[in-house]
Amino acid sequence: MTRFTATIRHHSIARARTVDVGDDLTTAKRNATKEFGDEFLDYTIIIRDRHEQDWGGNEDIVASRRVGNKRWH
Repeated sequence: MTRFTATIRHHSIARARTVDVGDDLTTAKRNATKEFGDEFLDYTIIIRDRHEQDWGGNEDIVASRRVGNKRWH
């Protein structure tokens, strides 16, 4: 099982696809950018860590950035 997943988030999106993006954070960021980097500029790319799930089944966000920005947070 891949450790990191990525999706996009925006107030206008009710549900977006989630994709496996890698086993280390550097690879996950690169793959998430390839997958979602051409979306609308006001969308946010979210990377979640499956290994850091809480008991409610939610995955912790470990990195995010707006489409078009260079820096991950």
